[in-house]
Order: sequence, then C-alpha cells, then structure tokens
Amino acid sequence: MERNAQPRLTFLDTHVAVWLCSEKRRGFPQRAREAIETGWLAISPMVQLELEFLREIGRIKVGAEGVLNALAGLPLHVDATPFPAVAAAAATQGWTRDPFDRVIVGQTMAAGGWLLTADERIHQHFPQAIWA
Repeated sequence: MERNAQPRLTFLDTHVAVWLCSEKRRGFPQRAREAIETGWLAISPMVQLELEFLREIGRIKVGAEGVLNALAGLPLHVDATPFPAVAAAAATQGWTRDPFDRVIVGQTMAAGGWLLTADERIHQHFPQAIWA
C-alpha cells in the first residue's frame, strides 16, 4: 500500500507504539493496519515521557529511544505542535484524570490529527480515535 498523497496525520497512542515493536502488531485490526500503512504517523512528546515512565516501573524493557529506533522504518515524527495549544486542548478533556491520555488526545486535537488507539475509554469520548 502506498502513502496517501493527501495524508492523514495519525498519532500513535503509547501502547500502539509498544505493540508495533512486538508480536502484537500481527493482531491489529484491518482499519488500524491501514492507518499505519497509508497515513503519516506522529507521536506526542507525552508518549515519549510515558515510555520512559513505563521503562522505569518495569512494564517495558526499553524506553522512548529504543521504541523510536525500532520504529525507524515508519514515516514517524515527534509532533512539535506548540505546548500552549496542546495544553488548551487537553484541558477540555474532563472525561479522564490520566494526564498521559489527556495530553496525548490534546496533542492530536491541536494538530488536527487522528489517534490510533485500542483504548475503549478514548473511543467513547474522542471521535477521531481509530482502531477497529
């Protein structure tokens, strides 16, 4: 599959970035695979921070640098949307108290993208969430 000429900016949630580095990527639903294969991919700096946090508490073995290196073959960049815009969008997400989810969704909103996530709670509250 080729990248779209008019690309859709697709942000990866933290667990999706981790799963892409593992065997779980084979279990992605078709819609998620298409988003990865045809979209232009981004992560929030908050994903980098969460990856480091997960490494520190022993949930994953490598941190942000290791995950990003493993995903180097994808058209993936760390989004640079100005933080005041991200924080303003995140402040509207009163449905969660998880600061990681709040900022990742806010980053996606501020950049005008879509969020690839399997998180059901995000799907319930954020119409630009993609998975199945």
